[in-house]
Amino acid sequence: MENRHFQTIPPIEQAAVRQLGFFVFGILILAAAFFYQMKMVFSDPAFHAFEILSQNNISIQANRFGAVVTQIVPLIFYRMGASLPVILIAYSCCFMLLHLLTYWLLTKYDMRAAIVVPFYYLVFSTDLFYWTISEHQQAMLYLIAWFAFLYKNKHKEIDKKFISLHIPLHLAAFVWIIFLYPSSIITILFALGYCFFATEKNNKALALLAVLALLVFVFKSQVFRHEYDAAKFGDIGRGIGLLFSKGILPSMVDFLKNCFFDYYLFVFLWLFNAGYFFSQQAKLKALFLLLYPLGLILLVQFINYNGADKFYIDNMYLPLGFMVAVPFIYEILADRKYAKFTLFVLVLLFAGRLLHLGIRSQFYQDRLNYVAHLTEVMRSQPPPNECFITTTSEIDARKLMVTWSACYETALYSALSNPEEPRTLLVVDDFNNYQNILNIRGNFAAPWGNMDMTKNPLFINHIKFKNSEYKRLFKADF
Repeated sequence: MENRHFQTIPPIEQAAVRQLGFFVFGILILAAAFFYQMKMVFSDPAFHAFEILSQNNISIQANRFGAVVTQIVPLIFYRMGASLPVILIAYSCCFMLLHLLTYWLLTKYDMRAAIVVPFYYLVFSTDLFYWTISEHQQAMLYLIAWFAFLYKNKHKEIDKKFISLHIPLHLAAFVWIIFLYPSSIITILFALGYCFFATEKNNKALALLAVLALLVFVFKSQVFRHEYDAAKFGDIGRGIGLLFSKGILPSMVDFLKNCFFDYYLFVFLWLFNAGYFFSQQAKLKALFLLLYPLGLILLVQFINYNGADKFYIDNMYLPLGFMVAVPFIYEILADRKYAKFTLFVLVLLFAGRLLHLGIRSQFYQDRLNYVAHLTEVMRSQPPPNECFITTTSEIDARKLMVTWSACYETALYSALSNPEEPRTLLVVDDFNNYQNILNIRGNFAAPWGNMDMTKNPLFINHIKFKNSEYKRLFKADF
């Protein structure tokens, strides 16, 4: 239940808080433009950009149809005849522009929900800012907008108006959010549970919405099933088994380390929120806010029991930012005892996380420098070869983090650094499975299928290879 002493953020501070949100996203948009090569010449962003531009069309992956909102941006610039750097800068910035648009719209509806947008994002954005492509980040924006509507109408009972108006709106939101990122069901159920504790009595409408959300999730998982999403939960049992046999998982060790070096804000707010509601005698709510995030943490660790790249793990932990931001902003900062510190607290937290995000840029700059090094190695090879293949054991795979996307990254980077000398490096685990590549001509070799260089608009207009013959590179070459 909500404490009756809570109040909304005082009007005298709302203007300053609103401006703070715009300032944060202004900084992030400028950073997205400035660091666009770090963000776009990297893993999935490079792959998505390649797919969109090579097909001259939207390229939906894993049935996540909502990604059309951001994919339309580079496509429009491409069809307008923009240069490759302009296209990639636009693509890099559009994700933060979507955050800014969501924030601006929510300032018109509920200032508390608006502030959740920069707040939740900065809690786990240290690496996610540079892996900007994830549909999870986009789904969270729509989820926050849905939550703003849900919270304002949390006391609604099931009646004709609820069935005729509210149910269709909630259903549309569930379909859009869950189809964009199926695991969002976890955060949706948290939001409904949070609203349950904020109502004066048991609310059957919230229970109905929970059932409706679960039905949409089951429908997506069965009718529009995709192996990429299904595979995420395939190793839960093995992770639990290893926990009992080893006592601790590598993923748990990684999490504990990151609690000190990156997740410190989440840990503090997680414990502070629970402690606050315990002190308010709202023990069930405190336990909910303490145990639900813990459940998500364990789920992620069981799925990725051997650990994974930090940007990928952070993406799965992303809802934790929402789970601590909502009670902190909606209730704790609305308590008379804390309301007067609202602006100070937000400025302190936002400034600290933006600084951390900026410091982290050096890690991704070093990674980009290694892509540049690979490009220069290829350019130093005797002509006429422009396309190369090597294995993961013959390069420093640790610096690349992911190797499957190296062919896209090197092609984009080489075209950006010197359009007259494009290069591409296909990195594979076992060369014996790819020996036929040395005999092909006219194709760009990639893990998800080769592309015809003679007909593909991307190679005709922007990445103009003159020779498509592949050459093998060895460890000594690097």
